[in-house]
Amino acid sequence: MNSRNELNPLNELKYCNRAFITLTHSLNKLIHLNQSNMDKQPVFISIANQKGGIGKSTYTIFTASLLHYRMGYRVLVADCDYPQWSIARQRERDLDVMESSERLKQQMMTQYKQTGQKVWPVLETQPSNTLADVSNYIRQEEVPDVVLVDFPGTIGTKGVLGLMACMDYLFVPVRADKTVLESSITFARTINEGIIARKSSPLKSVSMFWTMLDRRERTPLYEHYEQVIRHFGLSLMRSRLPMRSRFSRESDGNGGIFRSTLFAADRSFTVDSGMDDFLAELCAIAKLE
Repeated sequence: MNSRNELNPLNELKYCNRAFITLTHSLNKLIHLNQSNMDKQPVFISIANQKGGIGKSTYTIFTASLLHYRMGYRVLVADCDYPQWSIARQRERDLDVMESSERLKQQMMTQYKQTGQKVWPVLETQPSNTLADVSNYIRQEEVPDVVLVDFPGTIGTKGVLGLMACMDYLFVPVRADKTVLESSITFARTINEGIIARKSSPLKSVSMFWTMLDRRERTPLYEHYEQVIRHFGLSLMRSRLPMRSRFSRESDGNGGIFRSTLFAADRSFTVDSGMDDFLAELCAIAKLE
């Protein structure tokens, strides 16, 4: 909570005021984007938190692949997690593995025949350049149904708050850890009170959800934490994602498909892990048709 790159409740307004300097420029870009020759505007979504190690990039990959390959939405991922660009790097690893696996090549051909979907594109970008990069992509390629934005692990990074204000929906993963919970609540309150309450940006809602759920934990512990979350007027999704090692398992060309930028995860895993329920709730909140 004391890191220079994390927000302290006493500094919320200061950070939000700085963000709106960036927001003004970002909204101008968004307006230009929306006036491009489009019949339908993309929905901007992010799974974000100011705490690292909470799984935001992992859940972004699962969400992108399920929306794109299984549900048929055209998805564009903007990887703003500079300088590691973890999603873009995984795409490179996934392609390398597929190149040496005849089974995955055949699976890719089958997936394309069944869905007509090519692999979802990923842009390596930075928060201050993201809307311009998305706009350039749309002018040169196609209009996506959904733009998923993967942010850096700190909102102190230049342009992050301004870009978050230009999202349509934010989803905040949180786990039952006092430090993580405090930081996540501070983050969500900053967005709620500093951006949404001003009603001057496209951002419509911030929804928190439990992740890394340890089913051995006492139920009253979660009930207590949920009371704290609701005390601050924050929204909490019904979906709960348990702790599963397969969330971080990339394909090696053998066995099942779990975290992949090229394929939707195996249905048996997405049911057991709660990803199907999470995605259904996300689609309802984001009003994806």
